[in-house]
Amino acid sequence: MLCRCIQFHLGMMTQNELEIFENIKTSSNKYYIPLVWATTLLSRARKENRITNDYALKDLLQVIHDPPPHCVPKTRIVYNLSAIA
Repeated sequence: MLCRCIQFHLGMMTQNELEIFENIKTSSNKYYIPLVWATTLLSRARKENRITNDYALKDLLQVIHDPPPHCVPKTRIVYNLSAIA
């Protein structure tokens, strides 16, 4: 599958994450699942005090929600292919 190759080779997912992602059963599109994983990891890191303040957490969450311009084209390519595949 083209989408799988692009996601893996762009370094957006590890092989293990990709296998977990593909095995998730849902009736809707799965594009949001990596975003949920990322926000969950950030929340856990804050609770474990690996992220030391709420402002840093807010900044990291903002990057996930609104990625920097140099990241957007690559992200859009993968999301568009995910919707087609």
